[in-house]
Amino acid sequence: MKNLTAALIVVILLMNGCATSGPDKKSPAEEEKVSVIEPAIKEPDGAKKKLEDKTTNTPQPQIEKNLTNLNLTMGDIEKMADVEAVSIPASIEKNCIGFLTGGDLREIKTIAMIGGGWARPHPGPFSWGAIEETKGEYDFFDTDALVLTAQANNISILATVWPFLNNGEEKCKVSENDQFYPRDPRRRLGIPPYRCKPENMAAYKKFLAALVERYDGDGKEDMPNLKIPIKYWEVSNEPELKSPTLTFFIGDENDYLEILKESYATIKQTCEDCKVLHGGAAGASEEFLAFWNKVLQSGGGNYFDITNIHSISSPDVSDLNVEKFKSLLDKHNIKKPIWVTEAEFRDSSGDVKASTQNALDAGASKIFFVSFNVGGHGPPTPGSYNKDYKEAIKLCKK
Repeated sequence: MKNLTAALIVVILLMNGCATSGPDKKSPAEEEKVSVIEPAIKEPDGAKKKLEDKTTNTPQPQIEKNLTNLNLTMGDIEKMADVEAVSIPASIEKNCIGFLTGGDLREIKTIAMIGGGWARPHPGPFSWGAIEETKGEYDFFDTDALVLTAQANNISILATVWPFLNNGEEKCKVSENDQFYPRDPRRRLGIPPYRCKPENMAAYKKFLAALVERYDGDGKEDMPNLKIPIKYWEVSNEPELKSPTLTFFIGDENDYLEILKESYATIKQTCEDCKVLHGGAAGASEEFLAFWNKVLQSGGGNYFDITNIHSISSPDVSDLNVEKFKSLLDKHNIKKPIWVTEAEFRDSSGDVKASTQNALDAGASKIFFVSFNVGGHGPPTPGSYNKDYKEAIKLCKK
């Protein structure tokens, strides 16, 4: 953005210099049109140097003179270089229903067809190892495509950040039988296999700041054509779950708390009005609640804005585990919004409307269903859905 600002300064000042140069002044019809083009995600080699060359060849006294002639300040120039800030539409904020999505972007359109307002890509493309495959270079192609598709369908995104790279110590590597082990050659699908806390926390925080800045909608260094920003960030997912076929995090409560704390600080420093969710609790069993009890005992409640519970493969879907998790929060005197970011029904007899109403009554403010088909398991089927979800959406507070 600084380079873009500098380029705009030069264009404006040099154009002003031409306009006051007497005999050489061109008529409006003869003037060449000037367009500002957003920089590509990856700039060609030497592009930065060329831009710097252009911005340093104009003598400083001439710049100051032209600024005076135009009655402009440097602040005015900075404002011209940035775009207008954007926010999530109120209609989406009020919508209490969302869905998990896989890798098929058509699923986003299905959410819109149902009337939902939110998508939680799972595992999603917001992975450190996928975006920074080469150290110091960020490739936002996949995340941009997702954000553009979502905003085209008036959908907002809850982004799950995976603080993992594609290399590390062997003790940090999950089994190749893991459901989300990356199997494509570029390792952009799935979750990086090395799932301990970052060895280089500073590098992780630098990546996270760049990621949040690109989609925060503040008008500075945003993704080109950003219309609906990302304001909600989830730090990993089910860190307490450990199994041979599904392990989202290798480490204990203190290790996860460190990630949560550092991520929270970085996100807030980058985007003050963004909201942070801790990784969704895998369920309300004693084993899972014990993990989160230790996190909260150690001050974890200071490092998230919204608490997060799941109801997956549970025989009791009466309130989607909200009441049990709320009891844990009450124990630690934590009064924060509750989101159910994974809600699943084992079979078609699950009463979606009743469960949604009970969860909302128990204190949940948003619910994300894992499938478009009641009783379905696995990736949603684009274009196919149960009408039960339309009834659930009617329960959102207006």
